[in-house]
Amino acid sequence: MVRHSSNARRALLCFSRPPLALVLTTLLLCACGDSAPSPEDLVPANLSRLDPNVVTLVEQQMARIKSHPGDGVSYAELGMIYEANLLWADAKRAYAVAVELEPTSAWWRFHLAVATRTAGDLEGALRLLQALSAEHPDLAPVQQRLGEALTEAGELAGAAAAYRRVIDLMPGSPEGYHGLGEVRLLERDYTGTRELLERAVALDPGYRAARYTLGLAYRGLGLIEEAQREMARGLDALPRYLADPLTPQIQGYAVNLPAQRNRAAVVLRGGRPDQAALILEQILIEQPGNTTDLNNLAIAYMRMGRFEEAQARLDEARRIAPEKFSTWLNLSSLATRSGDPEAALAYAETAVNRAPNMAQTHVALAMAEAELGYLERTAASLERALRLDARDPQIHGMLAEVSVELGRPDQAEEHFQSVLLILPDSLTAVLNLGRLYLQQGRFDQAGEMLVRAKELAPGNTRVAAFEREVLDRAPGDRE
Repeated sequence: MVRHSSNARRALLCFSRPPLALVLTTLLLCACGDSAPSPEDLVPANLSRLDPNVVTLVEQQMARIKSHPGDGVSYAELGMIYEANLLWADAKRAYAVAVELEPTSAWWRFHLAVATRTAGDLEGALRLLQALSAEHPDLAPVQQRLGEALTEAGELAGAAAAYRRVIDLMPGSPEGYHGLGEVRLLERDYTGTRELLERAVALDPGYRAARYTLGLAYRGLGLIEEAQREMARGLDALPRYLADPLTPQIQGYAVNLPAQRNRAAVVLRGGRPDQAALILEQILIEQPGNTTDLNNLAIAYMRMGRFEEAQARLDEARRIAPEKFSTWLNLSSLATRSGDPEAALAYAETAVNRAPNMAQTHVALAMAEAELGYLERTAASLERALRLDARDPQIHGMLAEVSVELGRPDQAEEHFQSVLLILPDSLTAVLNLGRLYLQQGRFDQAGEMLVRAKELAPGNTRVAAFEREVLDRAPGDRE
């Protein structure tokens, strides 16, 4: 581990102490008691049960703290060790002492806020971020986290202002556009969301969280094919956080396997499969044969287009634990991407056999069957999935569309209505149900769906197209 020189370490600190920082110091002193905790109080109670690599780092750092008890840098580095290895409550305590000793360090205060939020104190984290933002309005990572905290608190106007500040500070990065787009989505401004998220995706096509939110905007606008494409690309994605000057050092302290796995999951969901693959490859060297790691590495390879390597990893996972249904689901997905629908079907059938009580296995089977044109079987698989998860709007929507193809309008209507019971603002379901009514000659009900669609998405091109269909087919005098 590289240690800072005393001068370099002090360069991390600001030397002026504004009044707000003094207030923060007082608050921290109150929170910590009349005096700072002893170094022993910052050692996790379960230290002996932690990863040996983490134990070594903590013991080394505690020795430095005991030799320099008034050095805030040593406490901050202890907080970084805890943060890197996901020991958030311990990180919060260590950062609090560091900030108490050096209250003008903006980045230590920032990571205190991050640890406070992740440890479960959302209100406390918001207060810390607001104070830090007031003193340092030009720190983009602070503004991003503040926007997230305000969004969680329901303060959308403040959140929007914070994300606009991120955009002003870093116009070439997608994170600010993504955050502001999510605020607009909560406000049901689908056009505004689309504009922001298309900008985010243009800046970074691999940012999967932005693609998923863009898909939600498309769905709100009735652009169904586009929505399905983008949501599939961003499924299970997490937002990315802007790096700060401490990020590289913190990442260097991530020595336990859970922390490394968490890092791999974050970058994979954030649209960086190449980075995830590097981390997972190293983990599998240290701990070979973990089927979850093998599956996640295969997913990373799939997203990079490295299908043969993905197949090899999934085959290995299948040999180790043939009972694990997730491996068979990933094999089915890989076969579909590789253009082998028959293999996709066989793998999905095995997944169902391994986990017959999981709705997702039946959905995967239905998708493979639909790819091959087996619509009766597709409907049966979706019915089984619904019996396991009756509140999933995606399953209802899929079954409704298959029912239309099979000429079963009553069942299609039932499932479109179910989608709207679960998602009243689903423009897709409104338009599909309206077209079903139109096909059946139920013009009054089709008209009701048209009114509803206009309320949901005024000026939308798909709504306008549906209106023309209604006008062309509805009875009555025409000029």
